[in-house]
Amino acid sequence: MRGLALLGLFLAPAPALAQAEMPPFEEWQQNGWDVYRMDDDPVDCWMARDFGDGRDLTFSVDQTNNQIYVTVSNSAWGEFAKDKQFAMQVAFGTYSGSDKVLGTDEPRLAYFAEDALATFPKLIAASAIAVTIEGGKTLNTPLDPEALRQFQACAASMGGINSKPEAE
Repeated sequence: MRGLALLGLFLAPAPALAQAEMPPFEEWQQNGWDVYRMDDDPVDCWMARDFGDGRDLTFSVDQTNNQIYVTVSNSAWGEFAKDKQFAMQVAFGTYSGSDKVLGTDEPRLAYFAEDALATFPKLIAASAIAVTIEGGKTLNTPLDPEALRQFQACAASMGGINSKPEAE
């Protein structure tokens, strides 16, 4: 019985960002994510993580073109990402096998995407996302209405993210 109770803790839905004890970007940073904006670009933002084994995952929000880019450095992801549904599920942390792909179960991916879309209304209006696999292939995948509802429900501010100087 105790085992079932513990299992329930893992199966319970994640709390809304508004109920988080700390701003989400701080939690991401504490869990190994680099979340930043460029000093000279107050609009676009990035979240990146190096998994230490050659895999590097980056989200970048491009408000100008109304897209979120998901860039994966491991070429093996290319095979997976040919399936747009899979790419979207991985991007938003809903793929049940994400622990096998990312090397960790990382629901904060979903928080970032939801927060970014809620922060940038143009992205919601455009319903646009591009999944870019290193090597050049880009998959343009429209967001489904349920995903948009989830993103809109998670409208925490991106304010306070550490800025990062432009690379020279």
